[in-house]
Amino acid sequence: PAQAPVAALSVHDLVRVGPAAEQVELSSRVMLRGLVSGTERCLLGFSLGGSEGGVVVGVSHCSVARQIRDPDLGTLVAEIVFPRALAAGELLLIEYSLRHWPGPGSAVVERAVAGPLHELVLGVEFTDPAPASVTKGYRPDLDMGNDATVTAPVSTVGGAAQYVVLQPAEGVYGLYWPDTDPHRQDTR
Repeated sequence: PAQAPVAALSVHDLVRVGPAAEQVELSSRVMLRGLVSGTERCLLGFSLGGSEGGVVVGVSHCSVARQIRDPDLGTLVAEIVFPRALAAGELLLIEYSLRHWPGPGSAVVERAVAGPLHELVLGVEFTDPAPASVTKGYRPDLDMGNDATVTAPVSTVGGAAQYVVLQPAEGVYGLYWPDTDPHRQDTR
């Protein structure tokens, strides 16, 4: 198999939830390491869930060249372009956001980890009203549709909650709030 051109070392995702309980934006900061000299772009995939669509915007040290939506699958793929070609071993911190069109609310944010990662931070910020409870979850199966999630409560402070994992194992990590909280194997 071909070697991936870049590897993520650190991922920080923050979802903003609007007053009608709809996700309005996902902001991501990702520390990348060039694995192959000359790498100047990468592809990112998103599940849009119940949203009617969205657009990816480069915020810092990247731009977006192309975006392809598949409404039947509810997915979006964006081509992220770096400001210059990376050398093997070079680090680059990029920031981008996925801005959602109006659509039904979603009470979950998940990130699949499929390779070595130093740090994963998932966060959610609520405009009024914030839910009474938020849980964090993990499942070792990379299938985003699998329900075998182990959960535990997370504190909500000032209308926000976060889940921080160092050296996360492969799997799917998430934050969940009422209506879709998957309490399949509660660790409380």
